[in-house]
Amino acid sequence: MTINGKQGGNSDTTSSPTILVSDEFLEFLQYHKSIKESSSVTAFAGPDKTCLITSSNKWVIDSGATNHMTDNPNIFSSFRSHKAPSSLTVADGTTCSSVGSGTVKPTSSITLSSVLSLPNLAFNLISVSKITRDLNYCVAFFPNHCLFLHLTTKQIIGKGYLCGDLYILDEWEPQSIALVLCLLLKHIVDWGIPLCLC
Repeated sequence: MTINGKQGGNSDTTSSPTILVSDEFLEFLQYHKSIKESSSVTAFAGPDKTCLITSSNKWVIDSGATNHMTDNPNIFSSFRSHKAPSSLTVADGTTCSSVGSGTVKPTSSITLSSVLSLPNLAFNLISVSKITRDLNYCVAFFPNHCLFLHLTTKQIIGKGYLCGDLYILDEWEPQSIALVLCLLLKHIVDWGIPLCLC
């Protein structure tokens, strides 16, 4: 990751910061800047099917983010302040400052480490690339939801639901993949889809 032109923990430099948020959030960022509503609203799917998150407890599952990020300092179970705030550029060109990082438990079954704290961030982000590499998860996306599979334990650890064009993390109790496959098979049979067991 590039922060303030410095790579990771070594002395390599680059000329510009890394883009951390995918383009699909541009419309959301513009909307979020234009309103100052209460944080009691958690999600809204408008007529253009855009999901608008205004609660600091909801997590957007982002395949374009390079790091997990939050603006809520109250959800860290452990936290380490940065000696100097680090500048991060998001997709719309806005610069946010990371004041520290730590551990967050967005659900009872998922623990994220190295979550960046960005006080002016509009929403919480789970980085798909980071969770797959750091926790040995597979994230499978479907038309209306996504699933987090732990590749070692073979359990479904988490689930997200589709809201507009965004996948939002949902509370989920870990279940064996065998149970999930049985439920999926039941739906296939219920839908009348012919099975080919070769």
